[in-house]
Amino acid sequence: VIVSLYDKTLPATAHFAEGIHLDAGKIVSIPINDMRKLSRHENHCGRRGIGPFSEMEYSRAACKWVKSYEAIEESCGCVPILSPRNR
Repeated sequence: VIVSLYDKTLPATAHFAEGIHLDAGKIVSIPINDMRKLSRHENHCGRRGIGPFSEMEYSRAACKWVKSYEAIEESCGCVPILSPRNR
């Protein structure tokens, strides 16, 4: 298990190298010294249903798929063939 708190000033590649590694069956105490407001990712994945997916089909991958194609649709004014709307 890896527990990670991400700093949005770091590049995304650092997120896989940082964190605390916990072994199975161990008890670990984690001291918390600094308090600050954490912000959610700007695409709101996990907060609401999104796109053409039902509640049963909704996943983080589906959310990312919809958000990436929404950006394409907005910039070009068209619906790409591989858009989640055409599934």
